[in-house]
Amino acid sequence: MQRCEFDPEGTRYCIMQPSRYFVAALGASLYVHASFAASFDCANATTSIEKQICADPVVSELDEHLGRYYEAARQRLERAGECLREDQRRWLREVRNACTTTECLKEAYGLRLTELERFQPGANLVESHPLPDGPRLAWIFAPAEDEEALPSGSSRPFTIEGTYHDDPMHGPSLRTSEGDVYVLIPTMLYEGDPHGALAHAESSAVRIMVRGYLMDTPPDPSDYEDPAQTPKGFLDNTKCTYIYESGGPGNGL
Repeated sequence: MQRCEFDPEGTRYCIMQPSRYFVAALGASLYVHASFAASFDCANATTSIEKQICADPVVSELDEHLGRYYEAARQRLERAGECLREDQRRWLREVRNACTTTECLKEAYGLRLTELERFQPGANLVESHPLPDGPRLAWIFAPAEDEEALPSGSSRPFTIEGTYHDDPMHGPSLRTSEGDVYVLIPTMLYEGDPHGALAHAESSAVRIMVRGYLMDTPPDPSDYEDPAQTPKGFLDNTKCTYIYESGGPGNGL
């Protein structure tokens, strides 16, 4: 199931959501585990959401899996792991803790596991049940460290979909279906992609979704030899930029 929304600027973006059939299958496949294996000590659970997690063996096991997924992803993201820490806090606050039912928690955990799946070593993968289709985190651009080269000015939250390109003119960028180009990070600030996720995204022309902050000041056409090559905008490289491959079939889990 796909849920589509519009950001404040009118840009449409979509997020895959699992159907009720996924939730039912998930419960059937995990209920056989009797242990309550939450990622935290249930004896010290104090909040209502913690108690709800500990009270259900399915959700409790999902929480344990997510604890391992998160730590593995944070390590593989290297310096951008701090961005994932920030995003995990957002997910806990805005997604998980907003749930009031067990079914909602199963959906939230399932999609978050899918999101972090690409950063898992084989021994970490959840093999007892299928994960739902949904966006998969490909990489995160951490705030650039070269302060002199960083952009100045204000920016606003921004989400956009398109295809990934790394060309001599714009560097790592996203091109929308309308042909608009958004520069994700200037080549001079690009630290590389040690796991090849972005190279894969470019070679396969897979649909990607980018979530970050868009600079309020538009690019200046006079900076380009051919004004027609002026990008639509620049992402704010003083903040984290998250790159996802759009939802699709997983790896058979």
